[in-house]
Amino acid sequence: MVNIERSYPEPDKSDVLKRLHTDFKNKCYICEYTPINSGMEVEHFVPQSCGKELKFQWDNLFFACRHCNITTSTRYNTNDDNKILNCTNSQHDVVNWIKYEYDINYEFTVRLTTNIELITNTLDSRYKKIIDNTVKLLTEVYNGKSPAKTMKTSNLTMEASNLRILLKDKILYFKELLKKYKQTDSVNKKEILREKIETELRKDSAFTAFKRWIIMKSRHYSAFADYFD
Repeated sequence: MVNIERSYPEPDKSDVLKRLHTDFKNKCYICEYTPINSGMEVEHFVPQSCGKELKFQWDNLFFACRHCNITTSTRYNTNDDNKILNCTNSQHDVVNWIKYEYDINYEFTVRLTTNIELITNTLDSRYKKIIDNTVKLLTEVYNGKSPAKTMKTSNLTMEASNLRILLKDKILYFKELLKKYKQTDSVNKKEILREKIETELRKDSAFTAFKRWIIMKSRHYSAFADYFD
């Protein structure tokens, strides 16, 4: 999940999907991927069940894949206890407030945790619940561990497994770029690799938050943080 800047004025109803496609960089705001087969959907950040006016409210419309839309369902943003971070809210630092990590050595697993150190030092405690809820949602999305007991649970688990495979491939490719950049002495090759790395770190790239955390955690590649858009 990365911060997205929503454009204004709001579009006509016929242009909503096209505008969301542009504003959200043509990828799901939750999992940061654009599935080819299942397609993308308009998600209501606060469920329509909370008010009829929310159905067409521009600030409430988000770009999500079917997997994430189903996973979210109506279990979030219905009351103060289940609110999640809003990536279009510039005050919600969705990349830094959550640690986007993984274990690639055994079976590829995704580890998402609240960045306790940052929260303790700089944030009001009221944000912690919202961040924890977002971590819970993201964990369900990537690991398929949704508490909802429905017929769709097995499909969500399979889709989450496929999502982790895609994430693993992207992470391995990105780490290989960084490795080659560090090892090469050629100025021309270094520039080509730098441009590729910069592209991978942009918001329109898949799984941007995970790749930015690789940079943020490394003293060798910290200079690439200057390319975060």
